Order: sequence, then C-alpha cells, then structure tokens
Amino acid sequence: MNGKGAGETATLDASGKANIELKINWTFPLQYAEIISGDGEKVYREKIDRTNTKAFSDKKFSFQAGLKIENV
Repeated sequence: MNGKGAGETATLDASGKANIELKINWTFPLQYAEIISGDGEKVYREKIDRTNTKAFSDKKFSFQAGLKIENV
C-alpha cells in the first residue's frame, strides 16, 4: 500500500487515498477481498466483491481505498 509491505505503516496525504496492490493465488473461487485498517481505537473494514473469480487461479489486484479518518 503506497509503497509499503504487509504490516508496515503507510503515511497518507491529506486526501486519505491509499493505492493497494497485491498478487494472490487461490484454490477455491473467492467471495470477497477485505481491506482492514484502523486508527488505534477503531477498526474499519471494506469488502470488495470477488465472486467473478474461478477455482485454482491467481491474479494481481489493484484497489484504491479512502482511509482518511474524520475527527468527530
């Protein structure tokens, strides 16, 4: 995400947009991909439909997620 690997912390610009790229292999058709983020207090989840995938495949996915946290 934004040039960082899994488990690393990414710094976002003011827009809060993150570019996420991953390559995965799977055995069974996928139901969804899930982007999980947090601010130290709350956990945020965004599910992305992947029901159009086939069994025994692999693919590179690219997502853009809005991770800006609003102060209330």
